[in-house]
Amino acid sequence: MKRPALASLLLLASLYPSHAAFEKWTNKDGKTAEMEISGFSGSGTDTLVHFKTRAAKEISLALSDLSTADQARARKWRPRFETRYLKSDLDDSNISFSFDVAAPGFIGAAETPVEVKRFILGASTIVATDWSGGISQDPFAREVPLKSSNLVIRAKIDPAKLDERSIDKTDLQATLYMQQGGTPKELTATFDLPTGMSDRKFQELGPFRVALIGRPKPSDSPFGKPVDAGKKIEEYAVVVAEDDPRIISQTIVAGDKDYTDSVEVAKANGPVKVIIKYWSEVREVPVTLTKKPGQKPLITAPK
Repeated sequence: MKRPALASLLLLASLYPSHAAFEKWTNKDGKTAEMEISGFSGSGTDTLVHFKTRAAKEISLALSDLSTADQARARKWRPRFETRYLKSDLDDSNISFSFDVAAPGFIGAAETPVEVKRFILGASTIVATDWSGGISQDPFAREVPLKSSNLVIRAKIDPAKLDERSIDKTDLQATLYMQQGGTPKELTATFDLPTGMSDRKFQELGPFRVALIGRPKPSDSPFGKPVDAGKKIEEYAVVVAEDDPRIISQTIVAGDKDYTDSVEVAKANGPVKVIIKYWSEVREVPVTLTKKPGQKPLITAPK
């Protein structure tokens, strides 16, 4: 694909109104254009940076064609989180706001406080304390197809200062840090089957220590804890980096079939292949959550 010169994009960039996502990018010859970065492809010297112009044209430029400073800036780029306001709830002295949050590599909410920049009703600031946030399994969210996860932020509030009728008039802007994975990677190794409860097959795979263990089904023998040696092995399970947010999935391949996490003994007749998919790194990315005065919720709670 022929890549257009950056200078030829200057006219296109000047014909369309400003948008917050558009920034000035400079090539190695010092020429600039205002574009929105949208992603990468390739690797090494063949890395391409993908942009969108204000004319909605998709442009691909070699990373090496950008200035040294903008090459570094492009490498730091991360896909933006997309958020949608779902609903709000007021229960005695507790108020909550729900949002649909999505982005490539989305993992979950980081264990950091919610930073509230604005929470007002009319011209008055609403006093709310103990803000917290996290992923919710709210069943009412099924009314709207979620793109990723239902994120809820909560606080304590004086119920005399706010009621159900005035929630729609509130103006909220808050920031919550989310975990986002970097580049997906994969590790593969072949394991011999354990011959007993205490026989654990270990291998060092990249940054992880991986074990294949035998256990009853359902398991009551967590990794690293004593087990009842009198119980019979009913399945083989792969165990790796418990609670490590880098882990995307762990699979056992027995014969020509894939099994998530574990496989029944009867289905594994010899050495099995273990596949660990993981993120190269996990970053904490600030995500802005907003609700405007009069903004209608996408979810209406049942009466």
